[in-house]
Amino acid sequence: MYNWDIRLFYFLNGFSSPPVDKFMVFLSSFQYWRLPLLVLLGGLLILGTRKERKFVLVLFITILLSDQIARLLKIIIASPRPYNFLSGVRAIVGKAPSFGFPSNHAANSFALATLTSFYYRKASWFLFPLAILVSLSRVYVGVHFPSDVIAGACIGGLIAWGMGKVSKVVNSE
Repeated sequence: MYNWDIRLFYFLNGFSSPPVDKFMVFLSSFQYWRLPLLVLLGGLLILGTRKERKFVLVLFITILLSDQIARLLKIIIASPRPYNFLSGVRAIVGKAPSFGFPSNHAANSFALATLTSFYYRKASWFLFPLAILVSLSRVYVGVHFPSDVIAGACIGGLIAWGMGKVSKVVNSE
């Protein structure tokens, strides 16, 4: 673990405010996002144009790849989560039994933002700041080091960038 990583973790995790805590838990918990996301993507699949249906399919594959690669790296690298390594950690969403590096939340939210920007450029202004907030929330709630979310963001972003390039090539043929 690097000194900057631990210092930045303590800075972000040490900030405590009940309204901010609630907001960060909201951002950090997929349970709040699952239904709206499924309704939106299901609607695009059923009612969308050919481009929108293709987007949903490529997005599904992209997030599946991003999530599984991050999970595999967690097992291979076996890096502890902050509360298993440091004292005084505020783990406000509970303690996960898995390893911490890289962050799946960061990987998946950046995969979503990056791939969506290939299809709907105007959505970037909203989705990239949201992906950053989701990633920061994982440090704030005590389950990831900053390096975990940076790595996750890079993994998800790179996978989605590659999928976006491939889908554009396939589209042009």
